[in-house]
Amino acid sequence: MNYNLFVQSIAIIALVIFALSFHAKTKKNIIIINTISLIMFMIHFYLLQAWTGVMLTTLNCIIAICLIFRDKNKYIDNKIFLLSSLFILTLVTFFTWEGYYSVFALLGVCLVIVAKWQQKKIHLRFIFILASLSWIIYDYFVGSSGGIISEIIIIISLFISIIRDRR
Repeated sequence: MNYNLFVQSIAIIALVIFALSFHAKTKKNIIIINTISLIMFMIHFYLLQAWTGVMLTTLNCIIAICLIFRDKNKYIDNKIFLLSSLFILTLVTFFTWEGYYSVFALLGVCLVIVAKWQQKKIHLRFIFILASLSWIIYDYFVGSSGGIISEIIIIISLFISIIRDRR
């Protein structure tokens, strides 16, 4: 199998897992399934040597795991945790800077973290759409055609889940 095809297929596998997460019944299950997908995207970016993507996805994964316990831990439920997370993500972007397009990865991951902070699934889903648009730009510059395809399909999946929930 061609190496590039293999690398891009990892993003497609991550996509399948990620898209399914938005059809989960609870916010907690959305985050858990989403975290599994993030691990796949982390591997994908590593193989592309897209270091900002690797580090931001890794931190996103860690923050997502923390947010699972948000209801049981007052520190995680505090807005200081959210602001600290966004600050750390910004710092990591500075240290892994690949070019101006790194800002789009930062914006995408910050929107994802803010989305996971939301209490209502509808807000979570709309913010994820904006995050996906940011990741599409980053994916373009790091050569992640699998990532671009993934983000487009995620956006479509989000719209379907929004329509389904409105019924």
